[in-house]
Amino acid sequence: NNTIEFLNRNNPTLITPFDGETDIETVSNFEWQSVDCSVNYQLQIAEDSNFTILVLDTLNLVDTFFNNITLNHTTTYYWRVGRYDSQNDLYWSDTLVFTTVNLPTIFVRTGDTLTYSDTLSVPVILENLIKIQAFELQLNYDNFAMQFSNISDTLFDIIVNESNGNIKINWTASSLNNLMNITSDTLLWLNFIPKEDCYTALIWNESETNFVYEDPTAIIDLGIQNGSLYWINNNPPSLI
Repeated sequence: NNTIEFLNRNNPTLITPFDGETDIETVSNFEWQSVDCSVNYQLQIAEDSNFTILVLDTLNLVDTFFNNITLNHTTTYYWRVGRYDSQNDLYWSDTLVFTTVNLPTIFVRTGDTLTYSDTLSVPVILENLIKIQAFELQLNYDNFAMQFSNISDTLFDIIVNESNGNIKINWTASSLNNLMNITSDTLLWLNFIPKEDCYTALIWNESETNFVYEDPTAIIDLGIQNGSLYWINNNPPSLI
């Protein structure tokens, strides 16, 4: 009496990410089709098609998916899945290639020419904030020309400290569910009381300004508008 064992020689079929995709998120899920008579699977992700520069190599996977894999921005990856049968034979899938999304440059800018009567309100505008966990902005201004009054913010839990012409603005998400996403919006208004002049230096301190992405190791480029602020006094003359 003999036993005959059937061996399925089919290769796995990859489902997602699709081949040639160029906008894969840096935290992604991978999925492939199950193959009958498989004992387990092996998932490999590499930065080269020969799989010599591996960024992930998992063994003994029972499920046909692997979730929440963190990858780098603006990077091309190759991935494949192998299946092992009861004889420990290994059958590889086709190799698919994809590219992760770019990490956008964050732009920080303020108003340039403004009109005031009693107070001067300067908008601080941020663009391309995608999945920001925290940030710190530092702004230097000429405190001989203006006196800082207060802020009017559109976000909760902003901490602002001002001292001798230096304004520090901090914000931190209370959880990953509260990551900031702003494509183009006004973050807050800085309110000043003008003194005598109609010109002031209003400069972002770029070396002290930083943003923390969802992945704290990501390096975020900043497009910061430095320069001077002019404003217009629209008060009419008073007749004597």
